[in-house]
Order: sequence, then structure tokens, then C-alpha cells
Amino acid sequence: MNFNAAGTYAVDVGYYYDQNTVDVFTANPSTGLLNYESSIELTSPAGDGAFSHYAFWLDNRYALLGTMQLGRTSLTPPGKTILGPSVWLLDVPNKQARLLIGPTNNEDGAGIFRSASDVGVVGNKLYVAEEDSLDDKFGEAGYISVFDISNINQPYFLKRFKPGIELPKGFALGHVLTVAPDKRYVYVSDYVSNHLIKIDSLTDTVVKIYSSKDGLDMPHGEFAAGLYR
Repeated sequence: MNFNAAGTYAVDVGYYYDQNTVDVFTANPSTGLLNYESSIELTSPAGDGAFSHYAFWLDNRYALLGTMQLGRTSLTPPGKTILGPSVWLLDVPNKQARLLIGPTNNEDGAGIFRSASDVGVVGNKLYVAEEDSLDDKFGEAGYISVFDISNINQPYFLKRFKPGIELPKGFALGHVLTVAPDKRYVYVSDYVSNHLIKIDSLTDTVVKIYSSKDGLDMPHGEFAAGLYR
């Protein structure tokens, strides 16, 4: 579950194939008591988003969510269309979801190329950890994409960090993404290639690459400067 800063709402992401809903709970920050309210359906005229991994709260009302599923599976109900990797804006109190960024079929496209595992926001920029984990060939190439969300209704694609260019050769999964407490640096881990990437959000450049040489072994759910995730 991912809680808002006030501790009043929590969303339970649907981390499974063909699950296109996000469960919403009200939370009592004093007692910790959770009460299920209802679910938000990730649906749009272009198709449904499914297999979400993590929700990033923009404030106490809105959250961003990435989806990972690439298309239909044997479990997909008849008549359903799976949109593919995408990012959604959740209006949690009103139980509404809106497709914010759809998929793209190439690494230079202005959309989500690989499965959107994690999302995070620094200032007016959205960072998306894209992992290659759900197609026929696991872990060929992972990416990190960046979008300008100054206008949340019209995200603008800025760049995509690529293996062998900004990212180390062999970078396979952009899995967990953490925004540091200083709201400047973004950390993205790859538990397959044993890399942890530190990005400066002011310049959108990689300023440090940690690897197995630094003692990393399948980094996952990392702490960054005292902050979990």
C-alpha cells in the first residue's frame, strides 16, 4: 500500500496480470485503522492499464501510477483491450483515473517504452523507471524516461536514458525509483545488472553509477539518504 503524506488515504496497487483496478482505503493516522472504500478502474477509450507496481502521491489528493502489462494474456477477459505500459493520474478521493501517458513502440518515442515499474516527481518533471521483464526475453534493456509535467494535462517528453549511452551497458531493468529527500537527486535500481543510478534532476545527467564493485547484489527497494523508496 502507498499512503499519502497526511496518512488519510492509501492505495493498494494491482500487482498482477490483467488487474486493472486500484483499491482505495481511508486511513486513520492516529490508530492505523484502514477502511476499504472502493476501487478505481484504469480504463480509457484506448484500453485498460494493468499490472501496476507503485503509486507516487503528488499531494494528498492526486497520485501517479505506472502500469507494466504489455498486452492481452490468457487471463484477459473477452472484449477487453490492454493498452500497454502507461502512466495514469489518480484522483483518489473521487475514485477516478485518467490516462496521462500512453505507450510507444520505440525507444525514441514520446511515450512509455518498457513496463512502467516506478514513477517519481521532482519539481515539474516526472521520472519513469522502465523495466524489461514481461515480454518473451527477460532483461534485454531497461530505460529511464523523463517528462515535463508543468501542465499535468499535457505531459511533454524530454528524454530517455538508454543502456550503453547514459546508462551502463547491460542495464536491464529500471525497477525501483526513489526521489531523495533533498528533492534533487533520483535513484533507480536494476537488480539484474546490480546497478544503482544517481541522476541529477537539475541537469538530467547521470552523476554516479554504483555497481557490484561497490558491493551491490540485486539492489531492490533501496534506501536513499535515509528515505525508503
